[in-house]
Amino acid sequence: MDQAERIDLKEEATTDVDNSHICTKATDSTEKHVSAIDPVLLPTNWPTHVKYLTDYAYHPSIAADTLALVQGRRRRKRDQAQDPRSNVDSDEEKPRTEQEQEYDEIPLGDALPGLLPSLSSSSTTTSSSSSDPSSPQYEIRLITSPPTHPVLGSYGLFACTTLRPGTHLLDYISLVAPDAAADPDSDHTLHLHSDLNLDASLQGNHGRFVNDFRGIRSQTQGPNVAWDLYRDTRTGQVRMGCKVLKRIQPGEEILCTYGKAYWKSRGVAAPGPEWEDGWDTDLEDDSDVE
Repeated sequence: MDQAERIDLKEEATTDVDNSHICTKATDSTEKHVSAIDPVLLPTNWPTHVKYLTDYAYHPSIAADTLALVQGRRRRKRDQAQDPRSNVDSDEEKPRTEQEQEYDEIPLGDALPGLLPSLSSSSTTTSSSSSDPSSPQYEIRLITSPPTHPVLGSYGLFACTTLRPGTHLLDYISLVAPDAAADPDSDHTLHLHSDLNLDASLQGNHGRFVNDFRGIRSQTQGPNVAWDLYRDTRTGQVRMGCKVLKRIQPGEEILCTYGKAYWKSRGVAAPGPEWEDGWDTDLEDDSDVE
């Protein structure tokens, strides 16, 4: 995702911004989970009314050609030829449509497995500072302090180990829906590509618990993670990754920026630029994690 698209905002941590509507509220643990996954395997504090996804779900109203594109089925033949599952001839390439050219410009990256930490040997394939490879890198926690926290009493995503800048931490997995089918009142949406959005209101993964940094970190500090659009190198699927911007210590909350448009639509002023150049400075930090 371009820096201008990552979006920001807030002046200082002392600014009074009401984020209380953003995070999922605590739910009765006796309620029946809607997830097909065994509740025992679901993350601690996972809401009962939200289906846990390990891969993207697609709304049935998405146009067939658009769906084929974001799922990687309309890749350039030379890209498909690199996929071990494909038998296409990379020498026969037809002219690309404008929509396909926009898709081709999305950066390539390596998708993370969508398995829950409890279903795999590691929560991600990227480096972790933990000596235990099965140790999760993050977890969902109920926010009980400080009393000034904008979403006190709701949930957030917190680091379990020290997270190195540049780490591809997770992918935002959810329902992919076109603008016409998107829930305008949802507080768990991200723009994906073209007219498609990610909506994790009722189905998603850990990514839906990443809160906005305002009221928690200052404008100068900014978010410690950013959302980055990419195409999976192997499958061509369009995905939304979460990249660590600054070193995050164990117990520290993982925070992004929701952007000016998000807050404007909710009647909240969001002063400051869309993106601060200084927010990316720690990406060059390749020192050993302590």
